[in-house]
Amino acid sequence: MKRDLELAAGVGRDTFNSEEMSITAQRYKLLFDCSPHIACMLDKHGFIVDLNIKMEELASSKIKGQHFNTILYDEQSSLTADLFREALAGNTLEGYETIKDKQGAPVYIEYRSIPVVVDKELVGLCVAAKDITEKKELEWQREKELHVAALVQQSVLCQTLMTESLAISGHYVPAHNIGGDMYAWYQLDESRFGVLILDVMGHGVSAALISMSIRSVVEQLIKRLQAPDLIMKELNEHVYALFNERSASLHFFSALYTVVDVENKEIYYINAGHPPGILIQKHQCIRLVSSSPPLGFLRNTEFKTSMLSYEHPARIILFTDGLSACSNNNSSMNQSITEIEESFLANKQLGCEEYVQQVLLQRKNPVEPDDISLVKVEIF
Repeated sequence: MKRDLELAAGVGRDTFNSEEMSITAQRYKLLFDCSPHIACMLDKHGFIVDLNIKMEELASSKIKGQHFNTILYDEQSSLTADLFREALAGNTLEGYETIKDKQGAPVYIEYRSIPVVVDKELVGLCVAAKDITEKKELEWQREKELHVAALVQQSVLCQTLMTESLAISGHYVPAHNIGGDMYAWYQLDESRFGVLILDVMGHGVSAALISMSIRSVVEQLIKRLQAPDLIMKELNEHVYALFNERSASLHFFSALYTVVDVENKEIYYINAGHPPGILIQKHQCIRLVSSSPPLGFLRNTEFKTSMLSYEHPARIILFTDGLSACSNNNSSMNQSITEIEESFLANKQLGCEEYVQQVLLQRKNPVEPDDISLVKVEIF
């Protein structure tokens, strides 16, 4: 048995001819040599005692007899030496490494190290690995593209607006590079300002594309139509016609649009399936609750505008559900909103970015993170 395993492992391959090899050993050797992945055998000191055809093609047969450290692309930063010592304790290990090919170029591998034990004694390791260089390069290219997409998405968000009567600011933190949240605001005339926040169903690229599609029409819609019910009706039609008429899957988004009239001290709004906005004045909170379904569900949806009066000074807080998801995991939505109200009352001096960063640091909810958007309107 020991002789078979030694033959199978390639130990003393040049010492024994094929007639001497048992059928079992020949089978093992054939599997080793003809594996579609690279493989090599190490002795317990870390020297390469055999390598299969794929490994020879990648790194040349000259590495036989050398220590495995010689084929590492960056020996200084590699953790393989520490893992080798762990493998000598008899553990099967899996990991990632970068080795050198014949020309010294990096090759990224995913490997498994299996102890070779003969008569209860560890005599070495069999290391089988898959070349994942192409996969890694595709991942890096995708990361670059997502980074550019994230820059574009952030660039189309409105910048802080400051006037004598109010200030509007916002902050957006996507869960995964890019996402489906979006906000925008525009001055409609000398005394009125339109503010929109929305959250597309889902995460990532698909939600971001829908969000950007909506963003492309928002400014001209708000400035042309101005009235909340007309804007919501048009946005609903846009999403339904563009996505849901042509797709078997349903695409929709929640939204909250407000018009702040600083001359008459009035707020007109429509909440379409979105977390409630919060009007804060005199240390009290009034919620801008939902009265309509999310946009994109039904083509012919009617929207009704609500109105609130306020006294100076006042604040309006708009946010997406990612912010409420950061509260206690066992909280109901109503409890989460109450926690947010209390937090804003206690932290009125914080800007949007500072507040979101504080929330993320104090996150109690361990579930998958969601996109977070926050808009604050300060009325002087």
